[in-house]
Parts: sequence; C-alpha cells; structure tokens
Amino acid sequence: MDVQEKFILSGYRPLGTSFIYGLKSIFFLHNETLNVWTHIVPLVYFFYYLCIDTALWKRLDGIPKHVRLPLYGYIAGVCILFATSSFAHLCSCAWSRKWREVCFMLDYAAITVYGTSCAIVYYLYNKPKQGVEHTILFMTGDFYMGFIAVTGVFGMWVCCYTRLNPSHLGYTIRTCAFGLPAVLGSFPAIFRFYTEIFTPSRASVIDQGEAESINKMTEQVAPVRNTLSSNQPISEPIVEELRYCWRFILHSVIMIGGAVINVIKVPERWWPGMFDIFGHSHQWFHVCIFLSIREQFWLIMDDISMAHRLAHLEQAFSLSCASSMLGLLLMVIICILATISWFGFCHPFKMACQAHHVANTLPQDHENGSQNDKNGQQNDQFATHRKEFTNVKLKST
Repeated sequence: MDVQEKFILSGYRPLGTSFIYGLKSIFFLHNETLNVWTHIVPLVYFFYYLCIDTALWKRLDGIPKHVRLPLYGYIAGVCILFATSSFAHLCSCAWSRKWREVCFMLDYAAITVYGTSCAIVYYLYNKPKQGVEHTILFMTGDFYMGFIAVTGVFGMWVCCYTRLNPSHLGYTIRTCAFGLPAVLGSFPAIFRFYTEIFTPSRASVIDQGEAESINKMTEQVAPVRNTLSSNQPISEPIVEELRYCWRFILHSVIMIGGAVINVIKVPERWWPGMFDIFGHSHQWFHVCIFLSIREQFWLIMDDISMAHRLAHLEQAFSLSCASSMLGLLLMVIICILATISWFGFCHPFKMACQAHHVANTLPQDHENGSQNDKNGQQNDQFATHRKEFTNVKLKST
C-alpha cells in the first residue's frame, strides 16, 4: 500500500499497475469506486439533457446565437470537470506515484476550467442591468474577468504545489485556493440580489424602454416554456427572480457544505476504517458537487429564458464580447496545461519527502514489524507493507 489517505485504512488498489487495470477497476470494489461513479452518473445526467433531450434546446430557439455562446462554454466546463475527475480517480493507480500526482493535477485543471466558465456566465448573464463595471471593485469587465482568470490559474498552481509537497493542511489549502475564485466569480450575482431583488423598489427591474422588447420576447419564449412546465403560463418577473435567488442560495449552500465535509473528513474521522469503501467524506463531497452544479445549471437555463432578462442580455453584450470571453477561457486552459507540464515533467519530484509521508501514514506497528522481519518473525501483513515501502524508496533513486 504505497499511498494512504487520512482515516481510510483499507480498500487501496496496488500502485504501479497497468493503465488497463485502472480502467477495469471501475467494476471492482475499492475505496475509489464510488468516487468514480459519483462523477460518471452526473456526466450521464448532463449528457442526456444536452444531447438527447430536444425539449431543452427548443427552449433556446428564440435566443440569439451570440447570447448562447457563453452557455456552450459553461456546458463544456461542466462536462470536462466530471469526465476528468472520473478519469483521475479511476486511473491514478496506473504506472507510478508520479502518474498518480499528474492525474490529480488534471483534476485540479478541470476544476479551474469549470470555475472560469462559471465566472463568465455569471458576469455575462447574471450581473445587474446597471452593470457591475461602474463599481470601484470591478473597474471594467476586462479587468474583472482577467483578475478571475489569474486567480484561478494561481489557485491551480498552489494545488499542484501541495501535491508535490505534502502537508497536513493540504486539503484546507486546496479548498481555499479554489474557493477564492468561486466567491469572486459569484459577485455579479450577489450584486444583482442587492440591486434588483432585495431593494425596496421593484420598478427599476423593468424600465419602460424595455416593455416592447419584453412583450416580443414573451411571445417567442412562452410557447416553449409552457411545454416544459406542465402548460403553466410564464411567471411574473418577481416570481422568476425569487426562484433564481432560491436556486443560487441552494447551489451555494450545497457547495460550501460539501467542501466543509471534505476538509474535516467526517464521518471517517470519527470511525476510522468503517467507511473505507462506502460513505467516506470525499464520496459525499462528490454528491454535493453534483447536486450543487445541477442547481446552478437550471438556474442559468431559467435565467437566460426569462423574457425581461433576455431583452437585457441582447443589449448587454455583443458577439465580440462573447467571443473574447471564450478566448479568455482558452487562454486559461493553455496556462493550466503549461502548469501541469512544469510540475509533472520539469519540476523536481520529491519522492523522498513523499516516501517519508507514506511511512508516517502506515500503522505504528509497521516499524516493529520491520525489525521482526530481520529476525524472521514478521507476519504477512507487515511484510507486504515493508516490500511496497521499499519499492517507493527504490523508485526515488
């Protein structure tokens, strides 16, 4: 057992196996099985709605193509997240310890791509009609989105560094590194709550100049909306805004709750060894991620379909603006791939430090077992641990 997570005592796959073995292990029972399937199931869920459910795409028929363009980038980010994370958990046992670290660096890269795509759709779709550019915090849209991109890439760099330099605060550092861009990316939605939903006057939400555009959009969107909501008429703007608010709060609470569970390692912290295969914290974290992104997805789909919001979106940004945001997303992908290349292939891989970390995670009796092995008295379990630990040391040379 070359690697041992905190409070997870069993169910590990042997490290250094073949890539084919890693793929086949999707049908084996080990402590990564549910980590894999809790991302594969969401991937199938979104694949169904995005590629099979035609009613969903009919919902967007009346929306201009340049308004839909950022939505495609967000959808790609969601699919990349679930697909890459599934691959990382499934194939991290293949070949070597260095490959394992690269797998989870790819996982961090997918999280960064997803986070950047979220920030883009929040800024373009969810910001208040007055815009957030005029506040001293955001300056201009280019400055704000550039700052989000730099923060995300830096957070990914920090996560890669903690993979190669193990620390007992590793999970906390990585959570904060991804949490900061997520909070900053949500500011347009938060500003919208303040300026359009929780303000005393609701008259400013829809000005008189938009009335004609709203009526036109309602005629285009309402027939499709009715087919998707049991023939219910399109909701009043205030009801739609409050539903948007509820979805965003639910999305945020579930996401934060999952992150806290993952950091504090419950329930396995309380009963080590009991939840090795089923029910440990990272599995619950994956479930929370799926439920949170599901709420976020429908929140964005509802928001882009609101008649009074759609009239605003057509005037808020042009095709060149949407294209520049997708160009920013492409630049982020290039930067994080360069980061993985540096840490995975150029940066010195501190195997000795990791080997020492592995030794500290093994049971205390392992040291006594090593001495007994010299005397011919070590039992089979400790002999296996000693053999695998020796292999780690040999690889470092």
